[in-house]
Amino acid sequence: MNASSYLPAQSLRSVYIEPAESPIDYQRAALAYWQAKRGERFAPGWADIALMDFPLHVIPVLVVTDINPQTFEMSYRFWGTKLTETHGHDYTGQSPKDLMPKLLGQGSTTAYRELLEKKVPQLEIKEFYRGNELRGRQMVLRLPLSDDGRNVTKSLNVTYQETAGNARPHSEFFDYVLASV
Repeated sequence: MNASSYLPAQSLRSVYIEPAESPIDYQRAALAYWQAKRGERFAPGWADIALMDFPLHVIPVLVVTDINPQTFEMSYRFWGTKLTETHGHDYTGQSPKDLMPKLLGQGSTTAYRELLEKKVPQLEIKEFYRGNELRGRQMVLRLPLSDDGRNVTKSLNVTYQETAGNARPHSEFFDYVLASV
């Protein structure tokens, strides 16, 4: 798959559901891992997380985002190789505002703001269109991390994506969830 099979999107539909409702087994496993690491805290710290604890097939779909809760400046600390393949660019060290097309960056920025405010895991279900043509679908599990015990300072994202033209084993789930949008 290359970037042209996935991007650019001209419109985006998005909805949030309970993270435990993900049909993706590795997202549910990541949520359980996060819950075990946080203990009684609202979120574990970055020092509590080891990417190598994840199965090797999951690491390429992980993203770690550094977030300054005071300025809301963000940058990708880790950008999985599967996402680089899909987006056609490695965004490590860059901001969600740099994502192309800009619509993706704007949507990510909104999601991170909500993560900072609510301080709970979120599962965003979204699909991207160019005109009336479906280009891709994605489920992003965002898990808050806190290095100070008070604020969200990072996000561990666990993604699943299906692109137009490829096998889409969860298309019925996407259709059902997005029907309300």
